Amino acid sequence: MNIVRDTRGRFAKGNMSGFVPLEQRLPSEQISLAYLNGESSVSLAKRHNTYPQAILEIVRERKGDVRSLAEAAQLGFTTGRRKSVTPSGSNNTNWKGDLIKSPYGYLMAWAPNHPRARNNRIPQHILVWERVHSKSLPKGWVIHHMNGVKDDNRPANLMALPTQHHNALIPGFQKRIRELEVEIKLLQKALEANQMIFYTEN
Repeated sequence: MNIVRDTRGRFAKGNMSGFVPLEQRLPSEQISLAYLNGESSVSLAKRHNTYPQAILEIVRERKGDVRSLAEAAQLGFTTGRRKSVTPSGSNNTNWKGDLIKSPYGYLMAWAPNHPRARNNRIPQHILVWERVHSKSLPKGWVIHHMNGVKDDNRPANLMALPTQHHNALIPGFQKRIRELEVEIKLLQKALEANQMIFYTEN
């Protein structure tokens, strides 16, 4: 079947023999109303044996707003006529799990509805701190890992503070905390083995 145009340059199906101008063939008021009520140009074109471009031309002539490609795609998703080709979350074939490690060493949690989420993820330490304190992290504040281990998101290891204070505290605290954690582990092992512990003065 050939694609032809009428005298005004609009599309129609068929050949030129016995061609009826588009404005006489199609109920333009009915088509325009159906399109403006959410029916797609593709489904209207199938129903009226023409092409989507012809439907859009009718809508334009009747002073209707033609949807952009993005609006048409969104309408297709919301009405269920079109399925997303890239499902998100665990339905995606590239799903890496609820937790992934960022290039900077932080654990990133899946939280698409969180206001701080980027690419549907947020640093897990923020979620842990907010859950423990039952409030959102204040604007301009950061979470500090007390022992300097970026994926140690135990509540006891997390401290919220303004960004400017964070940069001043880091080095000295982290070294001392790591030393104390090693000492605690050694003490726990000694207690479990019922060993005597001797301290010497430095």
